[in-house]
Amino acid sequence: MLKTDSKAVWRQHMRQRRRLAAAQYVNPLSMKHLNDLPAWGAARVVASYQAIKDELDVSHVDRGARQANKAVVYPAIVGPGLIEFRLWREGEPLVEGDMGVREPDRKAQVVPLQAIDFFLVPLLACDQQGYRLGYGGGYYDRALAGAAGFRCGVGFSHQLVEQLPTEPHDQALHAFLSEQGVTAF
Repeated sequence: MLKTDSKAVWRQHMRQRRRLAAAQYVNPLSMKHLNDLPAWGAARVVASYQAIKDELDVSHVDRGARQANKAVVYPAIVGPGLIEFRLWREGEPLVEGDMGVREPDRKAQVVPLQAIDFFLVPLLACDQQGYRLGYGGGYYDRALAGAAGFRCGVGFSHQLVEQLPTEPHDQALHAFLSEQGVTAF
């Protein structure tokens, strides 16, 4: 694996690896893996995301959450490095926001961070200590710093690496979900 403390080098490397995996990926994430997590079963409000580029698509997980009577919220960029989570119901419009992210429009109900029980968090990489590598904007680190819900990174199995460079503001995850199952930290 890489022998560098540069997050920029890690980002470039992991984007390339994820792009290759996405081209070959055919099996969706198993809801069974999530259902095995007590935090998922207890969750009433789930923060998910709309996949961009070659991120792992979790739309079927969102459908499963709604079928289990869980509310699903999506992030919306509201300023530099800042996101809020807005309630989304099937059939409601999603608009393209900053960075090409599809998000509920501004009229959607904002859900406070403390009301979110379970976070599905996109990433470029995650290490064995639960630290994630995102795109570098700090959006999720800022949001998760004020949240108490269960934090589950989502990605391809190869995105789980031994160790990533970290900084004091980085927020650790509780688990990592891939096509091969769940790794708890």
